[in-house]
Amino acid sequence: MTDTAEELSVLREEINRIDRDILRLFEERMDVSRRVAAYKLAHSMPVLDAAREAEVIASRGNLAQAGNKEYAECLFRCIMEQSRTEQEKLIEAQK
Repeated sequence: MTDTAEELSVLREEINRIDRDILRLFEERMDVSRRVAAYKLAHSMPVLDAAREAEVIASRGNLAQAGNKEYAECLFRCIMEQSRTEQEKLIEAQK
């Protein structure tokens, strides 16, 4: 392998490691989201808290580096959507 190919291979492995970390953190976040669902069920709260969701999306976008704000907001919209879906399933299963 050439130095360039080896360098690319090393960089790709670094990306793979980061992706595994992202997935591990996503799963951890979803575990907490399931606990939030239990809390909401116990306190008769709706799954969607639109103000909280908008606040989270905006604040995460503001944490992103310049040029990544829209993408960070998109990422967190997807995460929040999956979190809501999971919470809705869990709450429906308890009814």
